[in-house]
Amino acid sequence: MVPEGGERRAGTRPTATRNYVIVTRRVCPPDTISIPFGKGVAVDSIVFEEMPTADGGLEVRSTVGKGEGVFAARSFQRGEIVLVGVITHELDRNHSHASQLGEHRFVIHGGLVPKVNHSCEPNCGIRPNPTGAHDLVARSPIAASDEITFDYAMRNYGIEHFPGTCGCSTAACRGRTTGWKDLPAQRKADYTGFVAPYLLDLDSRGPTWSNA
Repeated sequence: MVPEGGERRAGTRPTATRNYVIVTRRVCPPDTISIPFGKGVAVDSIVFEEMPTADGGLEVRSTVGKGEGVFAARSFQRGEIVLVGVITHELDRNHSHASQLGEHRFVIHGGLVPKVNHSCEPNCGIRPNPTGAHDLVARSPIAASDEITFDYAMRNYGIEHFPGTCGCSTAACRGRTTGWKDLPAQRKADYTGFVAPYLLDLDSRGPTWSNA
């Protein structure tokens, strides 16, 4: 998904053999809320810039009602890594593209991760890799042409950036995109092995949550 107010670099088009990395540039109007990145640097949008990818297993396509999404160009088996996470920026607060790594730590992932849409019945889950970034791992067999999805609650304890109705249209849709703290116990159990471990730690400690 491209955040509101963002733009795509002129002349770039998604293809099955290209990937995206996040870069930053001031392109939003003055009344747009800035997204503050680490070390006191504030930018007004996130821009997606094309870069070659070593794996032709994924492609970006248009979806119905959700903008662009990431789709499988080959099949994936349950437990197989679909996307390798790479952290590109540290953030000082939560926002719509943030991945949470701890109670008060938020980051931006590069590559295709920010383009992957939410689903309340996802085919992928979260698994931290040795760098601390989030890999996306298949929860079930994925066929070529299937859209790659994960539940944003698998990585963020609280989500307040999607106030509208959820657009996943699955049988298990919750009606809106919520964080881990708002999931029912059965859904949390269904996600065992496919969520960021610190979410379980936050549950056990009962943090005083702030979305700021």
